[in-house]
Amino acid sequence: MASWNIDLAAELGPRGVTANVVSPGYIADTELFRAKLTDERREALIAATSTGQVLAVNGGERTTR
Repeated sequence: MASWNIDLAAELGPRGVTANVVSPGYIADTELFRAKLTDERREALIAATSTGQVLAVNGGERTTR
């Protein structure tokens, strides 16, 4: 997604359109993960989620891959 977003931003940026991607981690109450994770994997994902994150909103000054 990140690479696609960089290409999209390069294509649409000159027209004044910004491109952003939100990449969430595990979200329990969604159909996306239901019946696809073992109980062990689900517990590992939850255990690994302990802190917050700073989102760099810089208008595309720096891209990420």
